[in-house]
Amino acid sequence: MWRTTASTSGGTGVFSSNWERVDTYDFSHLGTGMSQASGIFTFPSTGIWRVAFQSNFTGLAAQYAGLIIAITTDNSAYNQHVKSYTQLDGSGDECMVHIEGIVDIRNTTTHKIRFEQQQSASGGSWAGGDSNRTSATFIRLGDT
Repeated sequence: MWRTTASTSGGTGVFSSNWERVDTYDFSHLGTGMSQASGIFTFPSTGIWRVAFQSNFTGLAAQYAGLIIAITTDNSAYNQHVKSYTQLDGSGDECMVHIEGIVDIRNTTTHKIRFEQQQSASGGSWAGGDSNRTSATFIRLGDT
């Protein structure tokens, strides 16, 4: 499990900074675990993986915000694998967006994951910090 340590200004783009392995529950990972550089996550082994991502968003009235799990199989071009949006009704409203998907990682060198954000207007933010308000979970389900 990974989380961001600081809030991220809303906009469009990759959650590329402030990632850390969750370490507050006396558990960080089994085996080798995922690695991360500039928001690009590398799998430690091939197989079928469950990937979940969530974040709390605070924004402006009548604003939408969305999260995306994007995957590359050539270590270059990313495609949207899962995405979900939410709509805020009032200024200062807060909401949680949660997405998850199953991926078949056949090559740990070329198959990678990143998490992206989109929103309709500037001024919002995705929460960070040690309460896992923006976090990703990776669970290996079995062989490919």
